[in-house]
Amino acid sequence: MDEEDIIKKIKEYKTNGNVKYQNKEYIGCKEDYQQALYLLLQLKKESIKQINDIFNNLKELETVLYSNLAAVHLKLFEYHAVVECCTKVLEEIEDPKHMKCLYRRAIAYKELGQIDKARKDINRGLDIDQNEKEFNKLKDEIVTQFKLKKDEYFTSTFSSLCTLYDSDIDY
Repeated sequence: MDEEDIIKKIKEYKTNGNVKYQNKEYIGCKEDYQQALYLLLQLKKESIKQINDIFNNLKELETVLYSNLAAVHLKLFEYHAVVECCTKVLEEIEDPKHMKCLYRRAIAYKELGQIDKARKDINRGLDIDQNEKEFNKLKDEIVTQFKLKKDEYFTSTFSSLCTLYDSDIDY
């Protein structure tokens, strides 16, 4: 029996129940209403399952599209757009373990100089799969980049201090 037939049967039971109620045939009326409700609840349960299946398929497709768009933005060096697309997948669509988006967003954060955020995404990826080569490679790159920035900072600071100190000396 398809959905239309079931709805037609539910309405039949309801109509018959109404007639029986008018005729004071309460036991038959009760049976018709119960049958109608049983069919309705079965139909409702099946409809909810179908709606959930459709929703899950749409959610999966949305995830793939945002992930693919992030890949394109990455190739075009549009790092803010990469972050936006990947964040939609990881937070709004609620797929926090989507490895490709974690990786792409980590790269974008790295390129934007947001090292702490990049490290968080890398660590999330490594928590999911500690043997993931791309995440480990990116982690090494970030550590190197961080060390270089730290060395530049200290060299610059030390140089400034020396210049300041030298300028205060009377010869």
